Amino acid sequence: MSYFSNKKFSFWIVVAVIILNFTAIGTIMYKLYLHPHPHQMEKKEMPCAQSYLENELQLTPAQAAEFKKLKEKHHESVYLVFEAMKQKKNYISENMTKPNADTNMLFKTTEDIGALYAQSRKLFILHYFELSKVCNATQKVKLAEIFSNMFCCEGSMNEMTAPSRHRHESRGGCNMNKTKY
Repeated sequence: MSYFSNKKFSFWIVVAVIILNFTAIGTIMYKLYLHPHPHQMEKKEMPCAQSYLENELQLTPAQAAEFKKLKEKHHESVYLVFEAMKQKKNYISENMTKPNADTNMLFKTTEDIGALYAQSRKLFILHYFELSKVCNATQKVKLAEIFSNMFCCEGSMNEMTAPSRHRHESRGGCNMNKTKY
C-alpha cells in the first residue's frame, strides 16, 4: 500500500469509530431520558397515604382537609419517636463491637427501643381513632380494614406507605380481615 492510501484507510476507520461513539451516546441518552427505568416509574405511580385514603374512603374536601391536618400532626410525633429509635440503634451498632462493650447498657438500650416501638404503635392507634372520628359509618369500615392490614402485616418501619391487600395475601399472612369484612 502506498502512503496516501494507507492514510485514507486510517481516516475512514477514525470516522467510523467517531460515528459509532456518537451513536452509542445518542442511544444511551435516548434510553435514559425518553424511556425511564421501570423501577423509577413504580415510585411515581405509588400514591402517598393521603391521596390513597382520599380515594379509598371517597372523602369529601372537608374530610380530606381534616385528614391532612391530622396526618401532619401524627407525622411530627411519630418522626420524633423514630428518630429516638434510630439514635438508640446507632448506639448499639457503635458499641456492641467494642472489645469491652457494656452489655448491660446495650441490653437496656434494646429495651428502650422496644418501649419506643410500643409508643409508635400507640401513636398509630390514636391516629386511627382521630381519623375515624372524621369518617361516616361506611368510611369507618374501610378505614378499619386499611389500618388492620397495616398493623397485621407491616414487617417494616415504613408506616407511611399505603397497604396493599394483594401484597399481604401473597405472603400468606394477614388473613385476619378476609372473614371480618
